[in-house]
Amino acid sequence: AGVKECCFKMAVDLSSIHRLTNLSDINRFSHEVTAKERAVDGELDQLLSKRTDLENRFLLLKAPITENLEVVRADCEQLLGSAKSTAELADHISGKVRRLDLAQTRVNEVLESINLILDRTACINGVQAAMDSEDYEVAARHIFTFMDLEAKLSAGGHDAAAIAGLDAGQAESQRQVLLEAKERLEAVVDQRFDEAVAQRDAASATRFARLYKPLGKKNEGLRRFIQYIQMMAAGQARQNYAMIAEQLDSGKRIDWSAALSLLFKDLALTLESHEALVAETFGQEALLELLAGLQSECDTSGGRLIARFIEVQKLPAVVREASGKRGRGGQEGGVDHRGVEAHITQLIGLCRLTEEYNQFILGKMRNAADGALSIAKETSFRSGGLNVGLRELLGHYMALEEVYMEETANMAISIDELIPGSLTSSMVDDVFFIFRKCALRALTTSSVQVISAMLMELNNVLANSLRNALSSKLSSGPAPLMAAVPLDGDDAASPGVLSKAAAGGIGGTSMANLPPAAVAYVTALNNSDVAAEYVTKLKAELEGYLTELFPSSPTGAGDRERVRTVLADLGRTAGDLRQGHIKSLEALADALMPRLRPVMDEMATASYALSEAEYSAGEFGDGWASRLLVVLEATLLWMQPLLTTNNYEGVLHSVLDKVVARLETLLARKAFNQLGGLQLDRDIRALVGHLSELTSRTVRDKFARLNQMALVLGLETVEELADYWGGDSTITWRLSAAEVRSTLAQRTDFSREAIKALPLH
Repeated sequence: AGVKECCFKMAVDLSSIHRLTNLSDINRFSHEVTAKERAVDGELDQLLSKRTDLENRFLLLKAPITENLEVVRADCEQLLGSAKSTAELADHISGKVRRLDLAQTRVNEVLESINLILDRTACINGVQAAMDSEDYEVAARHIFTFMDLEAKLSAGGHDAAAIAGLDAGQAESQRQVLLEAKERLEAVVDQRFDEAVAQRDAASATRFARLYKPLGKKNEGLRRFIQYIQMMAAGQARQNYAMIAEQLDSGKRIDWSAALSLLFKDLALTLESHEALVAETFGQEALLELLAGLQSECDTSGGRLIARFIEVQKLPAVVREASGKRGRGGQEGGVDHRGVEAHITQLIGLCRLTEEYNQFILGKMRNAADGALSIAKETSFRSGGLNVGLRELLGHYMALEEVYMEETANMAISIDELIPGSLTSSMVDDVFFIFRKCALRALTTSSVQVISAMLMELNNVLANSLRNALSSKLSSGPAPLMAAVPLDGDDAASPGVLSKAAAGGIGGTSMANLPPAAVAYVTALNNSDVAAEYVTKLKAELEGYLTELFPSSPTGAGDRERVRTVLADLGRTAGDLRQGHIKSLEALADALMPRLRPVMDEMATASYALSEAEYSAGEFGDGWASRLLVVLEATLLWMQPLLTTNNYEGVLHSVLDKVVARLETLLARKAFNQLGGLQLDRDIRALVGHLSELTSRTVRDKFARLNQMALVLGLETVEELADYWGGDSTITWRLSAAEVRSTLAQRTDFSREAIKALPLH
C-alpha cells in the first residue's frame, strides 16, 4: 500500500515538471523529490522487517490437518452412539410408565365400582332397617342414593361392568329388593299424605310432601302439595263466605272491602308460609306453579265475592237509574248524589284492593321468573275470574262516576253564590273540588283505560258546562261595571282624586258597594281567571302521579304516554279558557279608553315647538302626562280591590298597550323642535316612572318606541344620530330605519337633505 501511494505521488509530481521555468524552482523540486525518496525507502525497510514472522506463520499452516479431523470424527461418532442408546432407554421407560398409568387408572375404576357396589348393599340394608322403624325420611334418602349409585355404575367403564357382572344374580336381587321397598314407601307416602290432608294436619302434609322428590316423583309431589294448599285456602275462603252469607240473611251491613281484604290476606299468608318450602324442595321454578294454584283459588273465591257484592248492591239497576235521571239537576226525581257517591266509594275500595293484590302476586311471579315475566303470562293472569270481576266493577264505577261528576258540577254551577270577603264565587272552588276528587279517585284504580275515560269526561264537563257558565256571565260585557265607576274625566283630573284612590278607592270600593249587575260581571271575570289557573294546576298535579302510578317498563311507558295524551287535551282546554279570559280583559280595557279620551284629546292639541319659557314651565308637571296619570291611577286603583291580581295586572297592561298605540299615532302628526323633543322625553319618563309603581310587571318595554322617538326628536343635529345607530350602539332599536327618518322629519329645524343622506341600514 505504501509503494502504491508513493508511485501515485510521484506520478503527480512528474506531471508538474513541465511547468518548471527557472532554476530556483528546479532546485526546490529536486529537494522535495529527494525527501520523498527517503520516506519511501523507510517504508520499504519496515515492510521487509515483517518477512520472518510471516514465513513462520505460513509454516504452521502446513501442519497435518488430516490427523486433527480424524480425531474430531471419532469423537462425534462416539457422541452419536451414546445419544442413540439414551433415546432407546428413554423410550423403553416411557412405555412402561404409560402401561403403569393405564393399569393404575383401571384399578381405580375397579375400586370405585367395588365401593359403589358396597354402598349399594349398604343402601339396601339401610332401606330395610328404616322401613321397619318407619323412619321414612332415611328410607327415602337410601332409595335416592341407591338409584344414583345404579346410574353411576351403569355409566362406568368396561372393568366396572365386569366387576358388576361377577355377581349379577346378587345385584339383580338387590335391585328387586330396593324396588319393592320403593313401591312400599311410595304407597306409604301417598297414604300418609292423604290422611294428613284429610285431617288438615299441615305438619304431616309438609313432611310427606318432601319425600316425593327423593322418590323421583317431584312433579307429582308438587302437584299434590299445591292441591293441598289450594284446598286449605278454599276451605278458609268458604268459611269466610259462609259468614258473609249468614250476616246478609240476618240483615246486617257487610263491609265488602274488609271481606275482600280478608280473602287476600289469607292467600298472601298461605303463600308466604309455603313458598320457602316449595322453592327448597321442588326448585325455584316451582313457585310459579304455586302462584298459579293459589291464583286459581283466588279467581274462584274472589270472583264469587265480587259477584255477590254486585248482586246485593244491585249495581246494574243503580247504574240504569242514575243514567236515566241524568240531566235533571237538583229537581225532584233527580240523581241522588250522596247515594251514587256511596256506591262509588265502595267500588273504588274494592278496585283498589284488587289491584294492590294483583301487583303483589305479579311481583312474586316476576321474582320467581328472575324478573323476566312474559307478557303472555301476565295477560293470562289478568284473564282470571278475579280480574273479570274487577273489570265489571270498573265498568259500573265509570258509569256512576260520569253521572256524579256531571251532575255535581252542574249543581255547583246552578247554586253559585258570592262568598263574603272573596273575589270569586262558590262555583269555581266547588267545581274544581269535584274535578280533583273524581280525578284522584280514577287514579287509584291504576287502570289506564279507566283513568283515560274519566279524564276525558272531566275535560268534557270542563269545556262545556263550566266554560259555558263563565261565558254566559261575561256575555253582558263590562258595561255594568263601567256604569258603577263614580268618576268622570273632569272629576278624575281634580285634585285629591289620586289621594282618595290610593287610600282605598273612591267611597271605599268593595263588592257591597256595587250594583248586582256589576258584582256579577266582576265575579265572573275573576272566576274566569281562577278557573284557567286551576285547570293548569290540576293538570300538573295529575302528571306528577304518573311516574309512580306506571313504573318504568315497556307497558308502563306506553300507559304514561296514553294518559299524557288525555292530559294534553286538558291543557288545551286551559288555553281556551285563558284565551276567553284575555278577550274579556281586552273588552274591559276598551271600555276604559273613553274615560281617557279627554286627556288624550288634550295631548292632541298640545304643541311641541316650545320656547325656552314654555320648556321651563313644563318642569312643574302639570301637563297632559300628569293628568293622564291621575285618571289612570284613580280608575285602576278603584278597580283593584275588585279584581284578582292577574285581572288587575291584565287590565292595566291592556290599557297601557292601547294608550301607547294612541300616543304614537298622535305624536306622529306633530311638529317638534329640540326643546319639544326634550319635553316629550320628560313626559314619557314621568309616565314610565309613575306607572311602574302601579304594577309588579315591567312597563318600560311598552314605552320603548316612544322613548326612542323622544331620543330622536331631542337630538341637536341630524348627524348626532350616528352615535346611537349602528353596530357600536347599545340600543336595541324598535323603530325601523324608515320610522326613524319619518320621526326626524318632524323636526322643523332639520334639513330634509341631511335626513336623506343618513346611512341608515
